[in-house]
This record gives sequence, C-alpha cells and structure tokens, in this order.
Amino acid sequence: MPGGGTNDPASAANHFIAGRGALTLTTMRYGWAMLTLIAWGLWFGGMIALFVFVSALFMTDRQTAMIAAPRMFAVFERYQFVVAGIALLSAALWRFAAPGRTSISVIFLFFVVAAVGLMVSAVKIRPPLERLRLQGQSTSGEFQRLHKLSERLYMCEAIALLMAGIILPAALTLDRLVSSPPKTAPEAAGPTAPPDGPADRVA
Repeated sequence: MPGGGTNDPASAANHFIAGRGALTLTTMRYGWAMLTLIAWGLWFGGMIALFVFVSALFMTDRQTAMIAAPRMFAVFERYQFVVAGIALLSAALWRFAAPGRTSISVIFLFFVVAAVGLMVSAVKIRPPLERLRLQGQSTSGEFQRLHKLSERLYMCEAIALLMAGIILPAALTLDRLVSSPPKTAPEAAGPTAPPDGPADRVA
C-alpha cells in the first residue's frame, strides 16, 4: 500500500496468538518458580526452626525435651512430606516450562537428595528409635547408633536444601531475563510516491 506498510490480517492474527502464547508460558513459569521458592523456604526454614527449638528445649529443660522432642520430630516429618512433595512437583513443572535450564535441574536434584534422606529417616530410622524409646532403652547402644545416624541424615538433608537455596536466586534471575520480551525494530515503512517533477507542476 503506498505511503505505509502492509496490513495483512492473517499475519496480525498470528502475531497476536504468538504473543498470547508467550504471555501464558511466562506466567506459568513465574508461578512455578514462586511456588518452588515458597516450598523451599517452608522446608528449609522449618528444619532450621526445629533444630533451634529442640536444642533450646534440651538446654533449658531436659526432662520435658525427652518427651516433647520425639513428638515434634514426628509432626515435622509429616509436614516435610507435604512441603517436599510441593517443592518437587513445582520444580519439575518449572523445569518443563523452561527447557534447557540447567540451574533448575540442579535445584530439582538437590530436592530429590533431601527427599530421599527424609524417606530413609521416616522408614528406617525413626520407627526403631521410637520403639526403643517407648521400651525405656534410650541409653542403649542401638538407640545411640540410630540417633547419630538420624542426625547425619538430617544434616545431609539440610545441606542439600541449603545448596538448592544458593542456586535459586540465580535461577530466578535467569528466568526473569529469559521471560523479558525482546525489543523489536520498528516496521519499515513502505515505498512512498516520488515528488512531483517540474512537468507536473503546471498551473
């Protein structure tokens, strides 16, 4: 069209659909990223809080701590299964919405390591510990061995979550940069009519 660019309805519709698709994908990626961050914060923060509370309770009132600590760990174990499931699911969906992102894959891997430690503790460590405690064998060698193993698993789980937390800011920053729409050059104008020549400017 003289004096302007082309006006193709089909091309405009394709651009609109592509823009809507990119916006939906960006929104999904942002949602999964935020859910991963929240789940990680609840998981890792809960572990640190439990460690601080139990340690303080043992230092101030050991008799009460001997009764309360096992119950606190049992409740926190169920809590961990919930937040761990949310963290793993949201990280996996975030990874699928942002293909080729190694940082998200590493975060998911650390979540898996922490979840494995949680499952081993819940299945192999805590039940025999609780059984020995109820039998009054809290000072036995087997109880002490299982207790030390439980502490090591707890520490490994906390380290895995800490490593995931260290990588999270970089993954979120890269995700924001990737999600930013690229700046496009303005559309070139179509050919314009040549100016009137002397022969055309006749009174």
